[in-house]
Amino acid sequence: MKNIFKRATKTDWQLIGVYYSFVIPFVYLEGLLEGKYEMFSWGGLKALGIFTFDFSLDVVVVLIVVYWIFNDFFHEKKYFKTLYLTVAILLLQRVIQPWLVPWMYEHLDENFLMQLIEGIETNFNSMIGPSLFLIGKKHYESKNQVMQLEKEKKESELQLLRAQIDPHFLFNNLNILDILIGIDPKKASRYTKRLSSLYRYMIRHKDQDVVSLKEEWQFSEDYIFLLQQRFDDLYFFDSTLDKENLDEYFIPPASMQTLLENIVKHNFALPDEPIRAKIYLEADHLCVQNTNRPKESVKDSTGTGLNNLKKRIQLLTDQNLIVEKTATSFLVKVPLVKLV
Repeated sequence: MKNIFKRATKTDWQLIGVYYSFVIPFVYLEGLLEGKYEMFSWGGLKALGIFTFDFSLDVVVVLIVVYWIFNDFFHEKKYFKTLYLTVAILLLQRVIQPWLVPWMYEHLDENFLMQLIEGIETNFNSMIGPSLFLIGKKHYESKNQVMQLEKEKKESELQLLRAQIDPHFLFNNLNILDILIGIDPKKASRYTKRLSSLYRYMIRHKDQDVVSLKEEWQFSEDYIFLLQQRFDDLYFFDSTLDKENLDEYFIPPASMQTLLENIVKHNFALPDEPIRAKIYLEADHLCVQNTNRPKESVKDSTGTGLNNLKKRIQLLTDQNLIVEKTATSFLVKVPLVKLV
């Protein structure tokens, strides 16, 4: 509840402002037509100020109903609690109105029950308009967000498909294989098995939203093997995942490929100063931490790999990918889907 004002966006406040910029003059005009005061008189200006102050209280009630009660309880299908709290807020509003706006509301007397009922009805009529506007806006934005996430998911799937047939990746590995065949046929055979295993994994899981972390790590071991054969001792990968129960966790397929590619693509390694990476689990997160030694420029980088992974994780877990960067370290924490 304490964050209801922070939950309202800039456009929400604009919508509230537009709504009341029409309502307040309308109520003011209604009073003029009923002869309660004259235009440009002291009484008229005083009435305009009172209306504005009273509607400010309505705004607070609207924010509480929309961004606390509706957001926290109605969405959770707690309909009775939603109704109960809404009536309680409207009732409280009627109780305090005579103290805040004594010119418009009478204090409760022996007919307090009828006064409370009438007050709830009046306050409900005042808050229902802007509340429906804001709820409708939130619903529209949520629908758009879901559509956008679905679009990003499709784009991620396309990126994964492109990665499966990435000519640079394939050509680099074929070149390494060609060299190994000439100098070490047994090593070339192991290399071929790892490469074929990697491609089988990507093809088999291309249409899945998640795979077990155990399968993903097995795929990653093949990928790391290919990287180490290609770059010799420039990149070291140290993992503690073998000591964990990986079957209870799930992750989008080829997520590790994105993280490992990110290390190789963006960091400058030297034989006497290799890039070292640690892979481990921490609080239901897959953590990949590496030496941060960024290249001055990155060839063929569109900057979309990590961003697409962020969107896929957000779609699946409703959590954010955590990136922590220092002068010497780069850490990515991936929220995992866990079996209950």
